[in-house]
Amino acid sequence: MLGFGLAAAMAKDCSVVMATARSAHPHRFSTNSDPKILALPGTTWINKPLTTTEMKGPSTDVTLAA
Repeated sequence: MLGFGLAAAMAKDCSVVMATARSAHPHRFSTNSDPKILALPGTTWINKPLTTTEMKGPSTDVTLAA
Protein backbone atom coordinates (compact mmCIF):
# COMPACT_ATOMS: atom_id res chain seq x y z
CA MET A 1 0.00 0.00 0.00
CA LEU A 2 1.35 3.40 -0.94
CA GLY A 3 0.38 6.76 0.42
CA PHE A 4 -0.47 9.67 -1.81
CA GLY A 5 2.48 10.74 -3.98
CA LEU A 6 4.89 8.00 -2.91
CA ALA A 7 4.76 5.70 -5.96
CA ALA A 8 7.67 7.31 -7.84
CA ALA A 9 9.93 7.24 -4.77
CA MET A 10 8.98 3.62 -4.08
CA ALA A 11 9.79 2.65 -7.69
CA LYS A 12 13.21 4.30 -7.33
CA ASP A 13 13.87 2.52 -4.02
CA CYS A 14 12.89 -0.84 -5.57
CA SER A 15 15.29 -0.19 -8.43
CA VAL A 16 18.16 0.39 -5.97
CA VAL A 17 17.32 -2.79 -4.04
CA MET A 18 17.12 -4.85 -7.25
CA ALA A 19 20.47 -3.47 -8.47
CA THR A 20 22.08 -4.36 -5.14
CA ALA A 21 20.63 -7.88 -5.20
CA ARG A 22 21.65 -8.33 -8.84
CA SER A 23 25.25 -7.34 -8.13
CA ALA A 24 25.45 -9.60 -5.09
CA HIS A 25 23.83 -12.64 -6.78
CA PRO A 26 24.08 -12.30 -10.58
CA HIS A 27 23.45 -16.03 -11.10
CA ARG A 28 19.89 -15.59 -9.77
CA PHE A 29 18.88 -13.08 -12.44
CA SER A 30 18.34 -13.68 -16.15
CA THR A 31 18.75 -10.02 -17.16
CA ASN A 32 21.08 -7.15 -16.33
CA SER A 33 18.40 -4.47 -16.09
CA ASP A 34 15.36 -3.72 -13.96
CA PRO A 35 11.88 -4.57 -15.23
CA LYS A 36 10.34 -1.55 -16.91
CA ILE A 37 7.43 0.14 -15.18
CA LEU A 38 5.14 1.05 -18.06
CA ALA A 39 3.12 3.63 -16.16
CA LEU A 40 2.64 4.52 -12.54
CA PRO A 41 -0.97 4.17 -11.42
CA GLY A 42 -3.13 7.24 -11.00
CA THR A 43 -4.88 8.22 -7.82
CA THR A 44 -7.48 5.76 -6.60
CA TRP A 45 -9.67 5.92 -3.53
CA ILE A 46 -11.48 3.38 -1.42
CA ASN A 47 -13.51 6.16 0.21
CA LYS A 48 -12.91 9.36 -1.75
CA PRO A 49 -13.04 12.47 0.47
CA LEU A 50 -15.81 14.92 -0.24
CA THR A 51 -14.94 18.10 -2.08
CA THR A 52 -16.02 21.45 -0.67
CA THR A 53 -18.88 21.67 -3.21
CA GLU A 54 -20.16 18.24 -2.15
CA MET A 55 -20.08 19.32 1.49
CA LYS A 56 -22.41 22.26 0.74
CA GLY A 57 -25.43 20.04 0.16
CA PRO A 58 -28.99 20.67 1.29
CA SER A 59 -29.57 21.96 4.79
CA THR A 60 -29.64 19.27 7.46
CA ASP A 61 -31.52 21.23 10.13
CA VAL A 62 -33.60 18.80 12.16
CA THR A 63 -36.30 19.63 14.67
CA LEU A 64 -36.67 17.03 17.37
CA ALA A 65 -40.11 16.18 18.74
CA ALA A 66 -40.52 16.89 22.44
